[in-house]
Amino acid sequence: MTNQDMDNPERSRTLAPEHDWGAALIAACLALGFAASWGAYELRQRVAQEAGVLSERHDMDAMVSQQRDLGHLLADPRTKLVRLFPADENSPVRLVSVAWNQQSQSGAVFWDDLATAVGQHYQIWLMPASGDGTMIPFGPVLPGRAVYLFSPALPAAPPREMILTPDGQTQTPSNALARGQIAD
Repeated sequence: MTNQDMDNPERSRTLAPEHDWGAALIAACLALGFAASWGAYELRQRVAQEAGVLSERHDMDAMVSQQRDLGHLLADPRTKLVRLFPADENSPVRLVSVAWNQQSQSGAVFWDDLATAVGQHYQIWLMPASGDGTMIPFGPVLPGRAVYLFSPALPAAPPREMILTPDGQTQTPSNALARGQIAD
């Protein structure tokens, strides 16, 4: 302030509040900007967290449902366990079994040695004593998963044999990886 401003108290009062008002306005805008930014960040985080929780709940519901279906299948006394044996010594199949229930037309493939088959698709053929078989595709093979549930369309006759083949065969299976007889 100059001497002239000191002599005029009215003028000195008007200068000081203008400078204080501008600084306060800038500080208020910055504070509002930071608050709005923080609020937007928190909202995005909350929405992302809710989406993650919903996805996890969906996955858990699907897993529990499959376990329940598998439990019902295995608890049914009409379910038969069919062991599939390698078709020849070059077959990559070692430990494969199928739980099959003819009455409910449902089954589950249990395959413990799928580590090298990740991403591949396979087929189970339900072969009756005579006539064409019913093909059930399953896959893709997922890491850490050893059980695959299936429910085929009703075959014409109860199957007597099961054949495991690679995916892609549409006629009677000729490239069998494993076979197993269904006991009566």
